Amino acid sequence: MPKINTMISGLLLVVFFLSCGDGGEKDAAAETVPEYVTVKSEELKVRNGPNSMTSEVGNVFYNMKLKVLKRSPEKVSMGNFSAHWYQIRTEDGLIGWVYGAYLDAELQVKNSKDAVEKKNAKIREMMHGVWYIVDDQNKITHWYLKMDTTKKIVQTGFREKLYFKGEYEESISGHYIQILVKNPNKFVYKNIMGELRGNSFIVKAEHEETPVKFTQTSSSF
Repeated sequence: MPKINTMISGLLLVVFFLSCGDGGEKDAAAETVPEYVTVKSEELKVRNGPNSMTSEVGNVFYNMKLKVLKRSPEKVSMGNFSAHWYQIRTEDGLIGWVYGAYLDAELQVKNSKDAVEKKNAKIREMMHGVWYIVDDQNKITHWYLKMDTTKKIVQTGFREKLYFKGEYEESISGHYIQILVKNPNKFVYKNIMGELRGNSFIVKAEHEETPVKFTQTSSSF
């Protein structure tokens, strides 16, 4: 009987240590720092350090994929949230720290997809219409840009003369929309960009390598 008891005790110890080992592996896996994270807030501030009191160095926007460079050792409490800070790098080279509660890795806020779609619809609405180039004295010229954001058709011309009409694709990031013409070789303007600033909207582009800005004269054709 003593030998049997000894064997049973040994088996129990083996099971105990195995179970402890499994838990440790799970804990280690849970603490693995992700290689990439995705923003799940409409707009998220990028800061100079892992603290909300440090200076802002930029912004990232909904669904942007960020390369993780480092993560704070401990979670930090902010209001009702508790999450790590992540040092990240964006595709265009911006480096800084963002709070994890607004990232897919530790998401603790309501997914703002609906808010983003509403904001994007407002950008398209503001972009729609007839725009004219203004000169250095902010006087309206006769060079125009017509944007039909419902059909995704763009037209350009001078006075009554039509120079181009064609389809375009859009790229919206944050408060900006970029117009990508499908046949750019015949297009008058380059790098058309719209920016939503509160309740106003700014449209800029390049005409013959020169930066130009527009003013809207009509929201319909």
